[in-house]
Amino acid sequence: MDIKILGGASLDNLETVQESSSLSKSAQEVDEIEAGSSSALDGADPVEQISEDLAVGRINGDEAVDRLIDATADSPMLSSAPEALRQELKEILEDFISADPYLSSLAHGLGAKVE
Repeated sequence: MDIKILGGASLDNLETVQESSSLSKSAQEVDEIEAGSSSALDGADPVEQISEDLAVGRINGDEAVDRLIDATADSPMLSSAPEALRQELKEILEDFISADPYLSSLAHGLGAKVE
C-alpha cells in the first residue's frame, strides 16, 4: 500500500502532526477514565457520558432514558428557555417514548421499563 503525503507534510513532521492530533487527546482521556478521573468527561457530549455509564453499569436503562430526556431539555439550545417550558418538554418526551412503538422499542433496547 502506498501512502501519499499531501499539503507540504513530510515524514519528518509526521510525529509533530500525530502529537497534536485528537488521537493523542483521546488516548489521554481513556487513560484518565481508566485511572478514575472525572475530568476526562467534563464538557463531553452528554450522550457519550450516558452511554459510558450504562455500559459499565453505573446506571440502568430507566436512568439512561431519564438522563437522555434531561440532557435534551437542558441542552444549550434551550438554556434560555423558562424552566416551565423545559419541564413541559420533558413530560412530552416521556409521553412520546411511552406512546410511540419505535421510541418505546429504543428505550427497551437500553433496558428501560417503558409503561
